[in-house]
Amino acid sequence: MKILYKRIYKEMEEIKQVRKNKRFVKELLTDRAQSNRTDPYVYQYRTLDSFWAIIQSDSFWATNARFSNDQEEQSLGMKKLQEVLEENDDSTLTLGDCYIVCFCDEDDKLSQWRGYAPEGVSIGFDFNNVRPFYIKKRNDDKKNKDEYLQVYNSCYKVQYITENISRNEFAVKFDLNLSDNENNHENIRNQASDIISYVKHSGFYEEAESRLMFSDRDVDLSDCIHYRQVGNLKVPYIIVKADGGDTFKKQKCMLRLNLEESLGKKAEKELPKYLMRAKLKNIEVVNCRDMVRGRTDDRICFGCSLREAYIPGINGQNPKCRYSCDKGQSFYIRSNNEIYISNSEGQEKAYDTVMSFLREQEKEFKDVKVWCEGHLPIRSITVGNLRNKGIVVESIRHYCNQHYWLRCVDVKASATPFRSSLI
Repeated sequence: MKILYKRIYKEMEEIKQVRKNKRFVKELLTDRAQSNRTDPYVYQYRTLDSFWAIIQSDSFWATNARFSNDQEEQSLGMKKLQEVLEENDDSTLTLGDCYIVCFCDEDDKLSQWRGYAPEGVSIGFDFNNVRPFYIKKRNDDKKNKDEYLQVYNSCYKVQYITENISRNEFAVKFDLNLSDNENNHENIRNQASDIISYVKHSGFYEEAESRLMFSDRDVDLSDCIHYRQVGNLKVPYIIVKADGGDTFKKQKCMLRLNLEESLGKKAEKELPKYLMRAKLKNIEVVNCRDMVRGRTDDRICFGCSLREAYIPGINGQNPKCRYSCDKGQSFYIRSNNEIYISNSEGQEKAYDTVMSFLREQEKEFKDVKVWCEGHLPIRSITVGNLRNKGIVVESIRHYCNQHYWLRCVDVKASATPFRSSLI
């Protein structure tokens, strides 16, 4: 038990530190709450070849930020941050080596089909909350087991600026304190990579970008860097997964319920009995919407999509999350009608059993989705307007059906009648 609580405490500290480091950039959660957006996901537009590489490897390639399609990536942000600090010497700002994975806030968007996937797909991900990611170390001799670096991170919004943006306007964008105080300036310098890496030229505004950013200022990436050939360049990248191998599977399997109140109470009562009859004994069922208990999963909750937004004082009846930034802070729970299965050795069997339980409930639970942690949180796949898009949709659906963690993914064809120019 002491080991368990020690791990929980460490996890809490990691999450709090990420929030502290990223306090200058805008969270997806807050933006969606303030704009009343109902779509909780971010989207990546990929060619078919790239899509299959992602889905088969269950991983991303995060590319060094200096090799993005923005020629002024990092340099524009560096220049403006120097203006904020009223310094001309960029040696005071240490960026480190930054690696990014880019997403669009919108699905089925014409400009994204044109620019990135004229014959490809859009993949919808749930990257709203701070969660663990695993960066794969190089295994050059292929003889040893794969090793990973665990990093807590989340997806944050890019801020678009022009070259003539004023010092004050830039400070407002990132909520920076302009007071002429050395301690204040030192705090800004320390988080330079967490500011500059989310700056992009306003010419790219149409992309509505959010991104994951990993920096060697947070963890030593020297043993994780690979290179891919692009023309006559060797472009550096790192491999990012949602699972860190067998070591991270040796935990108790937990089912977290985010269901409408009546469904949640029924599942909380009946599902444990069903699991026992299936001889699955070491599984705990937690109803995350249980207002009486007033808490989320006390064991391994690192944030799933039920935490739609952190909004202080929105409703005194909302349960308190143990990861809240302040003791008095509550979070809003959106009824997703989803069940989350923790990353554990018995995950697949638990998934099959939960799905059997849901099918036996007939129509009552027919719209419930079951997601498996330890895999990329893919929630939807939209196929662009390929000439053979019907068979591509069928192929992807068939593949997803053969991999249990993908069976609830929504696979559909694009509604945008785009095709490559005929002229």
